[in-house]
Amino acid sequence: MLDYGCGRGSISGVALEVGLVPIGIEPDAVARNFTSTQFGVPVYANLEELRSQHPEAQFDVIILWNVIEHLRQPWLDLRELRILLRPGGQLLIGTMNVKCLRARIEGARWVNYQNPTHFYYFDRRSLERVIASGGFPQAQEWKPKIRYPQHSTMRHWLYKASSLFELSDGLYYLCSAREGSCKRE
Repeated sequence: MLDYGCGRGSISGVALEVGLVPIGIEPDAVARNFTSTQFGVPVYANLEELRSQHPEAQFDVIILWNVIEHLRQPWLDLRELRILLRPGGQLLIGTMNVKCLRARIEGARWVNYQNPTHFYYFDRRSLERVIASGGFPQAQEWKPKIRYPQHSTMRHWLYKASSLFELSDGLYYLCSAREGSCKRE
């Protein structure tokens, strides 16, 4: 599994717990060192460094979790990552949804608009265009059914309603390496 933009390794840590063998890409040296030290995961500064040390590297799973909004040219990164997916491999992209209820209510005060490291803000249409430009033309949204045990009944129903009416905070796409397609789960 390749954790692209692994930060301080939270996704890589979970991957280890479920028996996957993660490798990280992280441009921030402090985060890269933390992930390597804390989890024992090899982390590279960029794809060029990974390829120079592992020229034949291919992955069954590549994850961009809250990363695509930080990329200067995300369609180019996706093209590079597409090459690293094994046939039948999966690319998981998760990012915030600018058309979510919270963004609509908070407007310019929304925390994601305050982050100076965000280059792009996505809704379904714009994210699907970037994914298609990156070599995955059949992008379809993946809507995981997440149950938060600590949520009250009211919050649980609000979460379900926001997902139903496409106002949830996150956008998630699970894309297949087969012929550049993405599949709905």
